[in-house]
Amino acid sequence: INLDISRLKQTEEALRRSLEEKETLLREVHHRVKNNLAAMIDLLELQRAGITEASLACQWVELGNRIRAMALIHDMLYQSDNLSRIDFQEYLRTLVAHLRHAFDPQGAIRIEVAATGVYMDLDSAIPCGLIVNELVVNAFKYAFPGGRPRPGASACKITITADWDGAAYTLTVADNGVGLPAGLDWTTTRTLGLRLVRMLGQHQLGGQLELDGACGTRVSLRFGSRQETQLKIKSESE
Repeated sequence: INLDISRLKQTEEALRRSLEEKETLLREVHHRVKNNLAAMIDLLELQRAGITEASLACQWVELGNRIRAMALIHDMLYQSDNLSRIDFQEYLRTLVAHLRHAFDPQGAIRIEVAATGVYMDLDSAIPCGLIVNELVVNAFKYAFPGGRPRPGASACKITITADWDGAAYTLTVADNGVGLPAGLDWTTTRTLGLRLVRMLGQHQLGGQLELDGACGTRVSLRFGSRQETQLKIKSESE
């Protein structure tokens, strides 16, 4: 009996050391990925400084924002006690702060974030972060011409919500702006932002996208856990 207990303790200790080593390695991986992405952002900023054409400079800023949305997740995981998931509420608040600094430094547009208690793993958080980035940037750029909301609204507002009901996530980005241009089919448009939203939401996350343009623009994405999505993709491929 003593021999069995001793072997059990040795096995447990070996497992504990192995887990600690893997956690240290994983944390270092997140740290290095974050640093590499930060270096890319710095290089883009240096390059943008020499661009005189306004439209091209804006594209450079948007590219940097997409990279920053990914880098932020690795930074949060590196600093977190739990390397398997991030607090999505805190992530959205930090991401929105970066976007406001780039597109609305005066704070003319009100932004509300509601994702309390929602946690996501890396495979879900990165595409969701990129989707939020694209939709919020679109709202900053096009939803409020002249700095005004749609008729009948008192102030410009963007709302971002995320929810987990135990079976699926629901992510929604809405604004009370002028809405999409008349006649625009968002499911076939070739604009990069909406193409990325469709690609990430429908194909990478395997979710269902809905767009409502009745009162401004409202985009909702509902998708299951990453494990369920991978099983679904595997089943369809077979």
